Amino acid sequence: MTTRTPGDTDTDTDPRVGAAMRTLPDEQRAVLWYLDVEGLDHRQLARYLGVSHSEAAVIAHRARRALRTATRECAGT
Repeated sequence: MTTRTPGDTDTDTDPRVGAAMRTLPDEQRAVLWYLDVEGLDHRQLARYLGVSHSEAAVIAHRARRALRTATRECAGT
């Protein structure tokens, strides 16, 4: 069994998303990983990061917004 980490990208994912993920700062990439791959909720993420629930939600929102922007840039639109 292969261990995957927040720096990994899924080979089944659209290559533009993988390319966009690699452009994100480590913290944003890790937040998206823990929420969307590992399945943590915002409360669990908050405990992991050592921040409040609302701050974790803001961090997640910013990470998703950055991913959307980076995906558009990688797609050339």
